[in-house]
Amino acid sequence: MANRARKWEAAFLEALEVTGTITGAAKAVEIGRQTVYDYLNADPGFSARCRDAIEGADDELQAEGRRRAIEGEQVPVFYRGKLVGHKPRKSDTLLMFLLRTHDQRRQRILQRARAQRFNPLAARRRQYASHDIKVTCDDGVVRNLEEWREMEDLSPEQGPGPRE
Repeated sequence: MANRARKWEAAFLEALEVTGTITGAAKAVEIGRQTVYDYLNADPGFSARCRDAIEGADDELQAEGRRRAIEGEQVPVFYRGKLVGHKPRKSDTLLMFLLRTHDQRRQRILQRARAQRFNPLAARRRQYASHDIKVTCDDGVVRNLEEWREMEDLSPEQGPGPRE
């Protein structure tokens, strides 16, 4: 399946970076959208390359929106039916949306930082995730904590902790 993808993959990724949508890129290279989704599910590498292409498209979109909001576009100025020059037209609405998006991102970053600063156990919890904790089961086999809970049919909140 991966070999067939190689025939159209490069062109698809280029189109994806330009269009920013899987549907648009699939139409551009004349393949079915479902084909792309099948490859996304089957190939993690292809999925990562698609994410990178979409991020590239998003970056371009954001840069263009920023340029239009701050620098503006040159619109023609006419006087008595004749072109006499150009003047910049900025978009206050676009600037407002960009500021709102920027503020939301900034707030999320600050909330994460505050949560980590005021929760000294958060770093320790992340350090010892349940898939990293090893448990010796009754049969003598060493398993991670998640496997042990599945075997014992316990939720993370139920039952006594494992013997270590």
